[in-house]
Amino acid sequence: MIRQANEQDLKALARLEGRSFQNPWTIENIQQDLKVNPFSTILVDEEDGRIRAYLDLWITFEKAQIARIATDPEFRKQGLAKALIQKGIEMAQEQQAEEFSLDVRVSNQPAIALYESMGFIILHRSKNYYEGKEDGLLMAMGI
Repeated sequence: MIRQANEQDLKALARLEGRSFQNPWTIENIQQDLKVNPFSTILVDEEDGRIRAYLDLWITFEKAQIARIATDPEFRKQGLAKALIQKGIEMAQEQQAEEFSLDVRVSNQPAIALYESMGFIILHRSKNYYEGKEDGLLMAMGI
């Protein structure tokens, strides 16, 4: 089930970050987007009380951007990220956004393949975008 995150989800989201990223966001970073950032919406995929994936979406006027997306390693390749992105696109369309974008590591080929299958295209490659060591791709689609 996809739903909006709440404050009770913070610890689970921080654990998911730690399992998913080389440089995970802290619980404070997540809390900032959940409680303070007026442009942020955090969606979670939850089953049997366990958060399996999440999406942090920023919608600012005509642009929507995925700030974070993660799927627990135990639940990857089950379409959870795709479902969250589709829900995010619906939300962005409801708020009349015209563009949907994200940044991704060039080494994250499974994610790039997913995004391309959904209609995202590569707009730009940023040298040493991640920790000054790895290039990043800006990918976007019109909605």
